[in-house]
Amino acid sequence: MYTSILAALLVSSPVSAGEFLISASPDVVPSGRDVGGLNWVRVFNNLEDGGWWMAHHWETGGIPGYNVAPMSEGLAVDMSSRIRLAEWEQTKDHALERCPDGTFLHAYSVNVTNDSARVARYDADWNMTAHGWVEEGVDARAHNDMPLICSEHLQGVAFTNHADFRPTFFEIGTDGSVIATHEMDVRTHISGASFKYDSESDRYLMIANGEPGLSVYWINRDLTTDRSFDIAPIPSLNRHFWPQGLLRVGDYWIVTFLGEEFDGQYLAGDGDVYVAVLDDDFNTVDSIKVSDNTDGSGMGSARPSAARYRDQLLVAWDKGFLPHVSVVTLNLVSLGLDEDDSGFTPPDDTDDSSPCTSDDDDGDTDDDGSDDEGGGVVIGGDQEEDSADDLADLVGDTADDWSEPKTEEGIADDPCEKGCGCSQSQAPPKSTLILLAGMLGLVRRRR
Repeated sequence: MYTSILAALLVSSPVSAGEFLISASPDVVPSGRDVGGLNWVRVFNNLEDGGWWMAHHWETGGIPGYNVAPMSEGLAVDMSSRIRLAEWEQTKDHALERCPDGTFLHAYSVNVTNDSARVARYDADWNMTAHGWVEEGVDARAHNDMPLICSEHLQGVAFTNHADFRPTFFEIGTDGSVIATHEMDVRTHISGASFKYDSESDRYLMIANGEPGLSVYWINRDLTTDRSFDIAPIPSLNRHFWPQGLLRVGDYWIVTFLGEEFDGQYLAGDGDVYVAVLDDDFNTVDSIKVSDNTDGSGMGSARPSAARYRDQLLVAWDKGFLPHVSVVTLNLVSLGLDEDDSGFTPPDDTDDSSPCTSDDDDGDTDDDGSDDEGGGVVIGGDQEEDSADDLADLVGDTADDWSEPKTEEGIADDPCEKGCGCSQSQAPPKSTLILLAGMLGLVRRRR
């Protein structure tokens, strides 16, 4: 069992919390070779192996880029199985999200002046399927620390405009190109923010830095702001910021963020890592601090993220070019879930067809007719001559296909028409819906 394995491996006593957050394992650096010198850590549930994926920024051959490696339940990173993802000269900040069909969307900034950004798409096994520019050489926006969303209805990335501090959202198509832009009525700097779709209300939720707490924005499907307000999840903190670890868990929201106490002496942008459970009115029902920083040392934690597997919430961040992690044990029943809820349900449908693919394109060949089967992945999007030469050979380990059950409410008849996010979902058979209706009469299952 997860908890017993971690208890045997981690010698320090866990931090105790409350009804929803049962305990947290100590702040540790994962074991394994070459875990130093990396940052922009992001973590995901590794469904196939039962452990985790740890994505991270790492320079190879003088070229900075992004990578991902498996991490065991015992928090050991296997760098011998590390997969090279997108790379580009002067690559800086990264945002990475898992999409409902099990694939991944990645955005990253380019140049020390933050005037450019690119995106990449990967399949469920981290094979690159597309990449391209979002913007190149545009200094009107800050392209760093971007909130990214990959939902059934909307997929893309947002950046703050310098002139009015409001964001522009760039909708990304399946080929890695920008298919639409939207000016958002969000009145705060969104660097370090989170952006999720909430199926309960059929709206988007953005949580960003506030003064001194966090700013909550409920955003309609057309990207107009429904309402906004500020919260202070832990009132004793002098500052809340960087709420990029946002998950819907049962009846509650779990947000992972940085915080500073009133007497904190950290450098600007650093703090301790906190986890808070919020109800639908954004009242805090439980919270816990998971990092163990020394106040006044001049070094705190940065860029937290989180992933869940059953009752284990893996919280990760970087500090001084080292990844740090803590595993929080959740009370799934209190949160409104069954005890065996996995945290992510992979699609069951083996049909890999997509409504965004033309009839004469079976998904196995590029526009030039080259076959991507067996060898490296054929990468779509724009590719300049001075880019990294080996981008076309960046592949993962396998080539399993994933697809996604369809939720038809609110989706245009043509899921690939401009501005819909090119959802690749498919309708479930009517027999499946009847079976589900029958099962609901026999057992009560939350979310």
